[in-house]
Amino acid sequence: MIKNYFKIGWRNLLKNKVTSGINIMGLAIGISTCLIIFSLTRFELSYEDFRENTENVYRITSKFKDKDGGFSYNAGISAPIPPVMVNEVKGIENSTFFRIFWAKALVPNGNNPKFFPQPDYGPNTRIDMIICRDSYFDIFKAEWLVGSASSSLSEPNKVVLTETKMHKYFGNIDPQNALGKQVIYEDSLQTTVSGIIKDLPYNSDFRFNDYISYATIENPRFAELFNFDQWTNTNSGDQFFIKLNKKYSKKSFESLVATFLKKHSDPNDKWASNRTLVLQKLDDLHYNTDYPSDYNRVINPTFIYILMGVCFFVLFMAIINFINLQTAQAVSRAKEMGVRKVLGSFRSSLIMQIFTEAFLLVLFATALSLLLIQPVYIYFKDFFPDTFVFDFWSLDFILILGSVILVTSFLSGIYPAFLITRLTPTESLKPQLNTQGKGGSGLLRKYLIVFQFSVAQIFIMGAFMVVLQSKYMLNKDLGIKKDAVQYFNLNWHLDDSKKGILADEISKLTEIKLLSLSEVPARDGYSTSQISYFNDEKEYSVQAHQKYVDEHYISLFGLKLTAGQNLTKSDTIKEFLVNESFAKAIGFNKPEEAVGKYLDYYDSHGTKTKFPIVGVLKDFNFLSLHNKIEPMFLASRPQYARNISFLSTSLEKDKRQALQSQIHAIYKKIFPNEMVMPEIGFYSKVFEQFYETETRLAKLLNTVTAIAILISCMGLFGLVVFATQQRAKEIGIRKVLGASVANILGHITKDFLVLILLAVVIASPIAYFFVHKWLQSFAFSIDLKLWYFALGALLMLILALATLSFEAIKAAVMNPAESLKSE
Repeated sequence: MIKNYFKIGWRNLLKNKVTSGINIMGLAIGISTCLIIFSLTRFELSYEDFRENTENVYRITSKFKDKDGGFSYNAGISAPIPPVMVNEVKGIENSTFFRIFWAKALVPNGNNPKFFPQPDYGPNTRIDMIICRDSYFDIFKAEWLVGSASSSLSEPNKVVLTETKMHKYFGNIDPQNALGKQVIYEDSLQTTVSGIIKDLPYNSDFRFNDYISYATIENPRFAELFNFDQWTNTNSGDQFFIKLNKKYSKKSFESLVATFLKKHSDPNDKWASNRTLVLQKLDDLHYNTDYPSDYNRVINPTFIYILMGVCFFVLFMAIINFINLQTAQAVSRAKEMGVRKVLGSFRSSLIMQIFTEAFLLVLFATALSLLLIQPVYIYFKDFFPDTFVFDFWSLDFILILGSVILVTSFLSGIYPAFLITRLTPTESLKPQLNTQGKGGSGLLRKYLIVFQFSVAQIFIMGAFMVVLQSKYMLNKDLGIKKDAVQYFNLNWHLDDSKKGILADEISKLTEIKLLSLSEVPARDGYSTSQISYFNDEKEYSVQAHQKYVDEHYISLFGLKLTAGQNLTKSDTIKEFLVNESFAKAIGFNKPEEAVGKYLDYYDSHGTKTKFPIVGVLKDFNFLSLHNKIEPMFLASRPQYARNISFLSTSLEKDKRQALQSQIHAIYKKIFPNEMVMPEIGFYSKVFEQFYETETRLAKLLNTVTAIAILISCMGLFGLVVFATQQRAKEIGIRKVLGASVANILGHITKDFLVLILLAVVIASPIAYFFVHKWLQSFAFSIDLKLWYFALGALLMLILALATLSFEAIKAAVMNPAESLKSE
C-alpha cells in the first residue's frame, strides 16, 4: 500500500511539472534558510549549557546612576573589593577573581625565539589571556591533560595553557613535555608552564587560552599598574564571580553587598554614592547588551528572535505556495478522488495519499535545500560567530532537519487533504465543481495571497528604512572632520615619555600637514570622570567623558570654539575645554558664561584638583548616533594619548604606502623592541564600525526580502499558470469575439492585483509601527515620510505585475484555434 502511495505521488509530480517545480524550489529555499537560521539560533541559545551546577553562579558588576536618573553599567568592579567582600559578606559559597590581560608574548627558543604580537584593538577582537587565582577552575571547570586545578596556579610566575595555545607556542608536542617551558609576557613577566587543559567548547564566552597565576602580580611592582588600592576605580577588566549559597536569594545578597559598599565608601564622595554593585547570572552574560565586554561576545536577544521570526515566515510562505497550488488543482484532484471513492477507497486512505505526495515533495525539496545550504550559508556568514561550525552530521542538525521535514509535510498536506477528500462522490464528479462553495478553497487562496504579499511588503519597507538610516548615519555631519584624517593606535605598554618624541619626528615628514598626539574624537569605547562645579548656591556633579589631547587637536578634526580659546601646550593638566552639553550640565545656557569657571577634578586615586575652563566647543557626536550628545571635557595630557592622527598630502595608495614605510622606520627607531608595526588607516572607517550591526541587519533584511519576494512571485506565477490553463477556452472565445491582448491581460490579472493592493494597505501601517519603534533606539534618525511607503508599494506592484504579465501575455497571444480544440 505504501509503495502504491509513492508510485501515484511520483506520477502526479511528473504530471504537474510546473507546479511541482515551483513547490520544490520554493520549499527548498525556505527549508535551507530555515535550517541555517535554526542552526545559528540553537548555537547562540546554547552558551554555557555544557556547564553543571551553575544556577547560583553570578558575576558582580557595577551600576551607576547619572544626574538624569538613568543608569550605565560596567562589567567590572574595583580591584580591592573581591578579597575584602569574601571575608566580610556572608552567603558566598565559592568565588574567583580574574583580570583580563592584553599582552604580547615571547617564547624563548635558543637563537630563534618565537614572538606573538599583542592583537590590534578592534570591535571583533577578543582577549584570550587572564590573570587568575586557582579558584577560577573551581567555578569554571576544565578537563586537565596535565597539572591540576588545585596546584597549577598556586605559585607566582606560573601559566596554564589550552591545548591549542600550547601547540601555537611550542609546536606539535606532548602536553607532558610542555611542563616547565617558558613564556614571557610584555618583555618582563616571565612564567613557566604548569598545566595544560583541553580547549573549551565553542559555545562558551570563557574561551581563554593563557591563565597566568594571580600570585605573579601580587607585589608592590604591580600595585599601581593594577589599581590594587583604588576603591573608586572601576575597571571592566577586573572580573569577580561568586557561587551563592542556596540559602541566600539574589535580592537578599545584594542588600548585604549594599551595606558592605557603604561601609567602605567615602560618604563625601558623590561619585561613589551613585554606584551600586549588582549580581548578573552566568547565563545572562551572552545576552545582556548593557554590559559590553572585552572577552565575551554579547548578542542582543531581540536579534535572535528576529531571526527566528524571519525563519518562520520564510518557511511558512513556501508552505502557502504549496497549499495555494494544491487547492487550485482541487477540480482535477476532486474528480480523481471521486472515482477512487466510487471504486471503494476509504477517506483515510485518500488522506494518506495526499500526505504521502506532500512528504515526497518535501523530501525532494529538502535534498535540494542541502545543496543550497552552502551558498546560502556563505552569504549569511557575516551573521555567524567565528566559533560556529556548520556540522551536517551533528545530532542537533539531524533533529532540526527531521523536524522541518515532518512539520513542513504536515502543514503542506493537511488542508489540501481534508479539503479534497471531504467532498462526496456526487459533488466530486460534477462537470463543474464549485471550489468556492463547500470547500472554500478559492477564498482561502485569496487570504493566503494577501498574507504572503503583506509579509513581503513589510520586509521591503523594513529593508528600505534600514538602508536609509544606515546611509543617514554614515553621511550625517557630526561636527568632526573625518574623511581625510589618517590615524594609528598606540599600544598601552609603550613608554609614555617617548610618545611625544614619536609625534614630533613624524610631524617633520614633508608629507605631514598637521598631526595630533591625542585620542580620536569618536570611537568604540570611552573613559569618563567625575567633575564638580560649585557656585554660590548650588553644587553640580557631572559624570563626563574625557579625552587627553594636545594643542593641535581641534584644528586637525575641525572642531569649533563657540567661546574662549584653545588649550595651551602642556604635558600636565592645567585647564579644560568643555562642550556645550557640559556647560549646560553645570548651569550655563550661554557658552561664554562657563569660560573662566573652575572645576573640581578627581583623578583615579580620588584626589581633587581645581582647573579652569578656557574654552567651550560646539557640540559634536563623539559616540554613535544611537546616543545623545553627552557632557565631555578635553585636557592637555598627550603622553596618555592612545592615537596619533594626521593629515597628509599622500592620499593615493602608492604614496600612502611610502609614507607608512617612513612612519614605521621612525617607530622602530624610537621603540626598537617593538616587533609589530602600527596599522595606519582612515579615521572614517571607525564610523563604519559604529554601525556594523545596522549594516549586517540591512544585509539580512535585503536577503530575506529577496527570498520572500521570490517565493511569493513563484507562487503567484504558479497560480497564473493554473488560471490560464483553466480559462484557456474562455480566453480563446474572447479573442474570437474581438478582445485585445490588453483587455485579456487586464481580465486575467485584475483579481490578483486587487489582492496585492489589499496586502500593501494592510502591511503599510504594520511596517510603520515596527520601523518607528526601531528608529526610537537612535538619538538621531531619519524622518518617516509618506513617499517612502508609496515607493515600497510601487516596487511590490511592479514586481507582481511583471510576474503576472509573463504568463498572462503568453496566454493572450495564443492562437484561439489551439485553445478551442475539443479533447
